[in-house]
Amino acid sequence: MTTRRQALGMLSAASTLPLLSRADAAPRLSRKRYDGLLVIDAKCSLKSDPSPPGAGFTPDLLAAARESGLTLISQTHGGSGTMQELEASVARTDANISEHPDELIHILSTADLQQAKRSGRFGIAYDVQGTNELAGDASRVARLKELGIRTVQLTYNLHTAAGDGCMVSNDGGITPFGRDVIAEVNRLRLQIDFSHVGHRTAADGVAVSTRPPAITHTGCYDLTRHPRNIPDTLLRAVADKGGVVGIYFMCYLVEKGQEHKEDVLRHLEHAIQVCGEDHVGIGTDGIVPALVLDEAYRHYWRVEVYEPRVKRGVVAPNEGADIFNYAPEYNPPDRYRLLGEDLLQRGHSRARVEKILGGNFARLFSETWG
Repeated sequence: MTTRRQALGMLSAASTLPLLSRADAAPRLSRKRYDGLLVIDAKCSLKSDPSPPGAGFTPDLLAAARESGLTLISQTHGGSGTMQELEASVARTDANISEHPDELIHILSTADLQQAKRSGRFGIAYDVQGTNELAGDASRVARLKELGIRTVQLTYNLHTAAGDGCMVSNDGGITPFGRDVIAEVNRLRLQIDFSHVGHRTAADGVAVSTRPPAITHTGCYDLTRHPRNIPDTLLRAVADKGGVVGIYFMCYLVEKGQEHKEDVLRHLEHAIQVCGEDHVGIGTDGIVPALVLDEAYRHYWRVEVYEPRVKRGVVAPNEGADIFNYAPEYNPPDRYRLLGEDLLQRGHSRARVEKILGGNFARLFSETWG
């Protein structure tokens, strides 16, 4: 009898964008082969930090997008503000994309994703990391869809009307409003995302979702006991419902200090062991360009990112003024090719690597977005 996971594996392998042959596996991932793959970062931003107010996509950013080899990123536009603020953020990105029609494309569907790959354009999908814009009214999820939002995260670290975030010490679970939001997200064929959500709230949400869920950017709690990471029981629950877990390149992969590529690989391999190779992907929670750690950036990070997060009460353990959102060895824009090559050299099959780099999220989005 074919199990749910086996059936999903067959679906992934039968993608409209074919995988390279298993027989062609090698411990290297050449740029030519890499450029033929579907590569997805389920939580990323095409921007440069710090960006001037109102800045568009500069030639340097477009060059980094090309170098990255990415087919699709999901970029955050809100979650903790007002609907008016979200609308303004979306309008800015819409305008920026429209200025570069030969290089960029706003992704709304699987057909758009396939078109991005065929045309060699860099695809950007929109998401929200929270539900504050809904103002307690689940019917406003429809407005999110109208704006082009395709992935909806329930909460961001703290308590909201939908449920508790990962930094709430006594997670009370999902609320009736949270259940209504998930029902609307499912009905409207958007992707529900349980990143940043408390373990009990996430478990409740995974249980009630009628479509495959995602945790787009997280790590493995059983390796590193950090509240932003997800325990094995919940990782399995996501996989059992056909969902995908994206591993981030963040400091939460370690108990103290800056993470490195070995930490990324360790969490990825643990997630594969727990979930199966059809349910793991990448969600770096970073930026596409290489991070330049000069004095200007260090000042920006401390004054404009870290200290405001402390004041807002959303800072998590192991964040710091001198700890950054990247793994140094994966700093170049083509970090996904470097990761794929590392996985090949560690004995993972080419077919598995291609699923991790993008095939699994492509399959998931085909089931949710249509």
